[in-house]
Amino acid sequence: MRFALEEKVLVKGNPNERVMLIGNMAMARGLLETGVQFVSQYPGTPVTDIGVYFSRIAKKFPGLYFQWASNEAASITAAAGASWCGIKSLTLMKHVGMNVAADALSVIALNGPTSADGRGGLLVICGGDPGSLGSHQEQNERFYSWMFHLCHFEPANVVEAKEWIPLAYDISQKFDLVSFYRITSRIAHTVEEVELKSLAEYNEEKGKFIKNIPKYCSLPPHCITNHRRLYERMEKVVPSVSRFNRIIPGDSKFGIITAGPPFGYTVEALRYFKLDDVPILKLGVVNPLPERQFLEFAQNLDRILVVEELEPFVEIEIKRLAQEHHISAEITGKKYIKNWGELNPNEVVSGIAKFLEMPLIDSFDRKLQKYQEYLKLVPPRPPTFCAGCPERALLYSIKAATNEANTIYAGDIGCYVMSFFPPLGLTDWVICMSGGLGAAVGAAMKTDQEIIALMGDSTFYHTGIQILVNAVYNNANVILIILDNSWTAMTGGHPNPNSGINGMGEPTPIPSMRDICKSLGVPWVRVVDPYKPKLMTSTILEARKQSGLKVIISQRECMLQARKRMQKVFSKLVPQKWDFYWIESERCAMCGTCAQNLCCTALRRNTDYMSIDQERCTACGVCYEICPNSAVIHTVINPHLDGGV
Repeated sequence: MRFALEEKVLVKGNPNERVMLIGNMAMARGLLETGVQFVSQYPGTPVTDIGVYFSRIAKKFPGLYFQWASNEAASITAAAGASWCGIKSLTLMKHVGMNVAADALSVIALNGPTSADGRGGLLVICGGDPGSLGSHQEQNERFYSWMFHLCHFEPANVVEAKEWIPLAYDISQKFDLVSFYRITSRIAHTVEEVELKSLAEYNEEKGKFIKNIPKYCSLPPHCITNHRRLYERMEKVVPSVSRFNRIIPGDSKFGIITAGPPFGYTVEALRYFKLDDVPILKLGVVNPLPERQFLEFAQNLDRILVVEELEPFVEIEIKRLAQEHHISAEITGKKYIKNWGELNPNEVVSGIAKFLEMPLIDSFDRKLQKYQEYLKLVPPRPPTFCAGCPERALLYSIKAATNEANTIYAGDIGCYVMSFFPPLGLTDWVICMSGGLGAAVGAAMKTDQEIIALMGDSTFYHTGIQILVNAVYNNANVILIILDNSWTAMTGGHPNPNSGINGMGEPTPIPSMRDICKSLGVPWVRVVDPYKPKLMTSTILEARKQSGLKVIISQRECMLQARKRMQKVFSKLVPQKWDFYWIESERCAMCGTCAQNLCCTALRRNTDYMSIDQERCTACGVCYEICPNSAVIHTVINPHLDGGV
């Protein structure tokens, strides 16, 4: 969807108009209709696009500020600060970002997110990822809402995701609670028809912080008092959130409790079995659970199946309520519904069939079998680096300069995480952002193996600096390579402190990572362009000869971002030259240097020689630099001359 269309849908004020919107855009529109004035995000799938929309349109709404935060802890604390000044605030993150935000969020929830006179309100939109569709793990972040006493919403479709936003802010403001919005890919990336409401009125009016030490200073005795107050606030909110839950009546003695996208799968599964009399308790708020509604739902049932994704968050609490109120119905869930991966209608059909001991209809088995057969016909497409990616060039040099058998390659979160795929195989562990260097510090103390740790520039500012301090402090014998591509590339090329631009599109100073490393006490620092593979290889070899911590900054902008910018420039100017790379078939020895060691996706294997796909080639020139047979030819074409080459 192009920028102009996004802008029009988000900023036009046509109430009652019905439009088709993808989930993330629908939520962005709902936020603008609610009047959110401060938005902070560290990008993370599946909710990154919401931040992208706000970064594009924020200046059109007076008083609205959007920031790309350096990490999720910075994001949640910034949003809390704005809310404490009486401003409706929003923070967005993916599920694993909750781990980074958790320290601060635990206290913010305890103190309450509103101003001392009850203004503001804080909404956390968290992108869950059952099935790890865009993440390195699928943790169940729902348990944070139980631990921190967050009012936890789980929309089941795009309409609910949009329409509940103003109500979630009302709950946050009225009860001084953090509203927690859990969204998965099936909501964020699904298109559905929604109704537009009037946009809120925006102005430049500032908020005001009102001092209140007992509320905001979380130390004894105030933290104990606030803990008690938090329980009281959660108890008071129950009647107000019951409207987000509904009981779908039925005469069967078997009932289902579900929430979020699994509700839709449940309805499809029951339709498959032609079970139209099964009562369903659809939960829109899963914390606090609606005790009264559950008792009403369960009173005449013999068996209850809880359908939810990942660990049994709802099931555990439902069983607790059943025990406290002596509900005799059999309650189960994960005995029949899997604990891992993303659910779908087929999974729920199978689970219900096992629970009710019903045979699957032959047509269902045939459909599953046909699906599996078709699946085998689809060629596997594992993730890979873009053609011309500077990280691919760096990995070539690492491979050339190190002994793979005796080197530990400490990976991290970023595009370079794909280096563990064959034929590269240059990642031995992946933990979390900056976890690669963190584990390398410990390993360096207990092994004589060489260790190379990778870290992106966004990770460096996210949590990497703290880990670097620990590496210096303990004189870890590690080579740290910082991949400086100027953007948070893995999520789609979003700005970070290294980009020179902030979330409002304003220019910012770019810190020197080299100077930061030096200031922290790193004795040996080099900055190298990975598009010069021979120099990068020799630099890594030099680093191997040094003891202690060594840092190499691999500095080259993300190719996708560079090309986007250059395309804008060339669309207005006549290009002065065109770099063209091609392979002379008679010189190509099929040695594998480019195909197996560099693995560039612009290369094509023919019967007797390699060739370059000009539609994919980005003219980075790395294959030209590394070819041992001089088979790659570099031609510069000057279109401003009459056919001159």
